[in-house]
Amino acid sequence: MIYFQLVYEFIKISLFSFGGGYGTLPFIYYLANQYSWYSVKEIMHMVAIAAITPGAFGVNMATYTGFKTAGVIGAFLTTLALIIPSMLLSIGIYKILRKYKDSIFMKDFLETLRAIASGLLFVVVLQMINQEIFHFELKTMKMNFDPKAFLFLIISILLYFLVKKNIPVTMLLTLAFGIFMKYYGII
Repeated sequence: MIYFQLVYEFIKISLFSFGGGYGTLPFIYYLANQYSWYSVKEIMHMVAIAAITPGAFGVNMATYTGFKTAGVIGAFLTTLALIIPSMLLSIGIYKILRKYKDSIFMKDFLETLRAIASGLLFVVVLQMINQEIFHFELKTMKMNFDPKAFLFLIISILLYFLVKKNIPVTMLLTLAFGIFMKYYGII
């Protein structure tokens, strides 16, 4: 039964996530809340692993989610469920875009999709910051601030701009900073 649910959910993700692999994050959050296959906190681990492993981010997220939920078979099924519909849809859309590439309606439609994807990604980033740094609970109105996580966020942002927006270098430097902090017992 879980295999069918995984395939069904990842076909939906494949068809409705726009903006690249990070566009899958709102759906991954939805799955965490809907099915309790994994916690919202575990999504942070998924993001970290998907970002540092070779390959497309969305595919890595699907594979990791499937593996976490239903083992190797789940990883295989979720990966296929994410790739195949997107591939077929992309082929069809390519033909349409090629035919109507100069249409003002098509340009407006694509701009709208870009704005929607950006908005969804922004909401996910805010949720991740709340989950990892502020731990704000709306029901109890309590907040448990994590200064170490906040320090890592600030260091990552600073490194990102210092290395001229080079994401792989930023990730490696942030990783080195984390290892340094852990080795010397600061965290």
